[in-house]
Amino acid sequence: MSPQITLYACTGGPNPPKIAFLLEELGIDYEVKILQFGEGDDNKPGVKHPSFLKINPNGRVPAIVDHSNGDFAVWESGAILQYLAETKGEKFIGTGKEKYEVLSWLAFQISGHGPMQGQVNYFKHFFKNIWGEESSPTVVKRFETETYRVFSVLETQLASQKAAGSDYLVGKNYTIADISFHGWLRTVSFAGLDLSPYPHVKAWVDRNEAKESTKRANKKIADAAAA
Repeated sequence: MSPQITLYACTGGPNPPKIAFLLEELGIDYEVKILQFGEGDDNKPGVKHPSFLKINPNGRVPAIVDHSNGDFAVWESGAILQYLAETKGEKFIGTGKEKYEVLSWLAFQISGHGPMQGQVNYFKHFFKNIWGEESSPTVVKRFETETYRVFSVLETQLASQKAAGSDYLVGKNYTIADISFHGWLRTVSFAGLDLSPYPHVKAWVDRNEAKESTKRANKKIADAAAA
């Protein structure tokens, strides 16, 4: 039987695992296709290959094709999470006012967290190889400071939620808001960032990492990369 969803991913990035986490929670049969950077060739296409650009014109992962919905393609992690939650698992997005709380946190992760932590990664690990010069410490500090500000916002929210009897960012359930932040927060060591001043965030990351759905998703992506 053919898989219901094809997930296009890469190795090591923070965004494709988000989609796998949700697909595992939903119990949907899916396959993972690993794409390399660049165009590649017809035998091993990359994110800039014409065949993939038909799926995602921006040439980035993640993207999905939903074979149960006329091979419908969705790209950008936030859009994919919202699409899957709205069409296949309402409890992961909520209803009424709670839905918009979830979407507010999702938007914050996409616009306020990912870009900041991503810039820390870029200037610490990739800038010199691309431009042939050292990164400015002031630039690195600026993005580190903003990323830590995001962590402090999360710490306050998770502490408030814990006091109300919840282990999650919004309401009483694990939602796409949790999933979206988890994709990046699990990689803070690569950015050289420290979660120890944020105990509620650290405990939340540890709980999410311990989920069986997380372990299955990690294995699925690793197996696809090794194939």
